Amino acid sequence: MNTAYPVSIYIHIPFCTKKCGYCDFYSISGGSSYYSSVLERIILQLKTFIAKNPVIDVYTVYIGGGTPSSLPLNLLESFLSALEDILPSNVEEFTMEVNPEDIHKPFLEMLFSHHINRISMGVQSLNESVLKVLERNTSRYKTLKALDCLASNWQENISFDLITSVPGQETADTLRDLQTLLKFSPGHISLYTLTFENGTPLTKKLEEGTIHKVSEEHEAAMFDGCTDYLEENGYYRYEISNFSTPGEQSLHNKVYWDLNPYFGAGPSAVSTIPFQNKALRIENPRDMKSFLHGNFELINSQSFLLEHLLMGFRLIKGIHVGRIESIFPIDIFSTFTRTIDNWSRNLKFNEGYLSLDRSGLMLLNKFLSDIADEIPEDLPENYSWPLRS
Repeated sequence: MNTAYPVSIYIHIPFCTKKCGYCDFYSISGGSSYYSSVLERIILQLKTFIAKNPVIDVYTVYIGGGTPSSLPLNLLESFLSALEDILPSNVEEFTMEVNPEDIHKPFLEMLFSHHINRISMGVQSLNESVLKVLERNTSRYKTLKALDCLASNWQENISFDLITSVPGQETADTLRDLQTLLKFSPGHISLYTLTFENGTPLTKKLEEGTIHKVSEEHEAAMFDGCTDYLEENGYYRYEISNFSTPGEQSLHNKVYWDLNPYFGAGPSAVSTIPFQNKALRIENPRDMKSFLHGNFELINSQSFLLEHLLMGFRLIKGIHVGRIESIFPIDIFSTFTRTIDNWSRNLKFNEGYLSLDRSGLMLLNKFLSDIADEIPEDLPENYSWPLRS
């Protein structure tokens, strides 16, 4: 691996108290018998990776899941202590996902003592009927209690997640949620449109006709209304679903969107790391007992260029044309002439970045399908990665 480039680390803790009806991330509920063995294997995986790259520069760390905060406090503290022994102390951003029902003062003090400097809390909604549709294991009361606890006991960065376009949800519901959350001055808000993933309980209800999708018009109006409200209150949209105050972007998630190197530990976690100037993809199985036996592949140039486009156009800034042309042997404007011409009214080129305007972002999937169709079948394999943006 080329150790001249910082690497971010994602750690997947696959445990939940109760799995939400819309979630398709790999997780299990009631898996306490696996706690110790899985945490030990994650530490072993990280030790092995770092031992092979002794001068690695760890840029960010993100502990997600599942619900890391649902672990017993003593086990979580032991795990974080083990991480301290193998990770450098100068990590730029150290995030952990939490759920409202797990927040209390000793928990927050423990996180701070182990150098976690950013919390990402899954609020999703403050409306009881919406929470019921989502099958969330929390309540408005528990979330408000958690918010008060954070206000009194947490001085580091905070991000809140919200979901829009839930069946039965109105724009006013989400605007009220945002109004409440902004009173606690979070640096970051993630605003996701509900997607119905295959195999989830919520999708089964949709197929059975017991719930119904909101219309596309309602979905767009809801998201636009929330976007306007956030921007009016000092939060700028820097990615299709993410907003922050100045300087509070998620550094870790930007690594994914910019396609810089990252290493994933834990079941279902994915890595994209440099190997002989190419990108090596490692996928850990979605299985408790065998996740250390991951699948390895060198990513071919067509697939990796597509990933750059899929991730880069999610950003409000868009793709950095010069960066992509430094990695791949192409000229963006001559390679994607048809798509650029057809979408010219929605595309902007500014300071080296090619991006979609707000109307174009509402049709992102269609745009990405069009541009994917223009990726040359004979694209040479002599790409060179990574390059820092």
